[in-house]
Amino acid sequence: MGIGSLPFLAAASGMASADTQFVDPANTCGGNANCHVDIQSAVIAVSLPADIRIYPGTYNELIDLDLMNGGPPGAISFQALDGAGNPAVGAVTKGWDRSSHCGQSYYRRLLRGRPDSAGAG
Repeated sequence: MGIGSLPFLAAASGMASADTQFVDPANTCGGNANCHVDIQSAVIAVSLPADIRIYPGTYNELIDLDLMNGGPPGAISFQALDGAGNPAVGAVTKGWDRSSHCGQSYYRRLLRGRPDSAGAG
């Protein structure tokens, strides 16, 4: 199942000593280290707590959060970036953990959304 483009998903920062991973389908990540071409690879690679920063692109994948090796609520966050590597405007904010009440089905719906800069979805 394709998820479509993902230039909108973000999460609040502020986690102490978060492991930061980057995702970019072009595999450049603005020159940042820890660069992955898909979100799942970043989820698998992180040490918790983690912050995954996602560059604009098309990500046709389902994310298995069980592969993030546990952790407390909010142990992993996803932040959409614009092409310049800045937080995307009008992004949805959500932190995740394996026991999230929203679960993966909500996550998949969230990834399909496309809020504009005014926050409409």
